[in-house]
Amino acid sequence: MSKLKDFLEAYRLLGKHGDYDTSIAGAIGEAYAEEKLGMEKAPAGEKGYDGWITGRKVQVKSKAPRKVYDRLSQQYAAISRQNRGLAEDLVVVLIDKVGGITHLGPVPIDTLQFGENKKTGERRYPLHHLKKACEGE
Repeated sequence: MSKLKDFLEAYRLLGKHGDYDTSIAGAIGEAYAEEKLGMEKAPAGEKGYDGWITGRKVQVKSKAPRKVYDRLSQQYAAISRQNRGLAEDLVVVLIDKVGGITHLGPVPIDTLQFGENKKTGERRYPLHHLKKACEGE
């Protein structure tokens, strides 16, 4: 069984037992990027990016909506102040409750619209803008 299938099965099992906050979604996203998008994984502990796709540094963010009303227009991918400017491209992996999985990106980060948390400096990239960028709008 592949890493991605193992991680998806773990995610499904966790969800069956309640709403647990866990990093399994992040592991799924990175495994997905490796297996489906050809990402070469960065060494453990690398700051600000998860690997390379076609020679470009990429940050992988995973989103697993917890409620029916979680729509792309209400979600964002965040990049912290200390990690800004380290990755060139953004990939967002979308995981649904039954283990369905898809992605948005890779898209050059510097072309994306964002909002900024004034207090923390975190940049928030709305997923509906990322989707439009992927569709060439």
